[in-house]
Amino acid sequence: MKPIINVIQALSIEVALGAVFSSYFFASLLGNKLPIYYYLPLFCTVWIIYTIDHLADALRKNIILYTFRHRFHLKHKKVLAFALVIATIITVIMVIKFYPPKILMAGLSLLFYVLLYLLTAQIEKIRKKIPLYKELCSAIGYTAGVLLLPVFLSEKIQNNNILILSVISFFLIALSNLLLFSYYDAEVDKRQQQYSTVFILGPKKIRVLIGMNLLLSFLLNGIIFFISEDIVFIIILFLMNITLYIILFYASYFKKNDRFRFLGDGVFLYPIVLILL
Repeated sequence: MKPIINVIQALSIEVALGAVFSSYFFASLLGNKLPIYYYLPLFCTVWIIYTIDHLADALRKNIILYTFRHRFHLKHKKVLAFALVIATIITVIMVIKFYPPKILMAGLSLLFYVLLYLLTAQIEKIRKKIPLYKELCSAIGYTAGVLLLPVFLSEKIQNNNILILSVISFFLIALSNLLLFSYYDAEVDKRQQQYSTVFILGPKKIRVLIGMNLLLSFLLNGIIFFISEDIVFIIILFLMNITLYIILFYASYFKKNDRFRFLGDGVFLYPIVLILL
């Protein structure tokens, strides 16, 4: 079972599914029930972005690959490159066939942002000067990506205050998740000579920053609780918060066998509850 889980994590399948369920979360919050096939391009796009990023890391010269994820991408680089081409073709065809022009324009703008990020994230000087650059850009891109379909395909957006608070809370959760991963991956990043945020700021500051982000998100969820009647959405956000808090405070347990990665990525699968209800 564990080898299968390792491959799923290495391929970022859990991350891509998390983006789909998170997008479904906001679509449901807006009362917008979209066809299931609408989410396939989002799944493919997230998978493409993460795979390109992992391949770029794995193909860097003069480094020893300590993680299973990077070794897997290096070993299967040709197969993954072919899969990237297929996934890109499927995404383009589906986007052109099913999405309205406004989605295409918004998607292209987001694609430009992501490409710019992928290029600049490889520049060491930028990572040194802007310690949170990678995590902030990733959290912004991820949040924008899951909001794209629900917002642009909604005829009328109601409960603006609840939506805004939910988006900010979700962004803080996504940012905390990425910072947690940087915190747990600090030793590997150091061995692979990657200037991560933890390497620059130090683990103590990162822990404080994660705690503050999660606390602010928790407080926002509390405000939503008092102004919203949709209790299920609030419970999901609270559970995402609590899960990341647990991962943060029980480092000795979650560091073993990369347990943090499975549960950390898993928080974005919590909105599956909305489908099951």
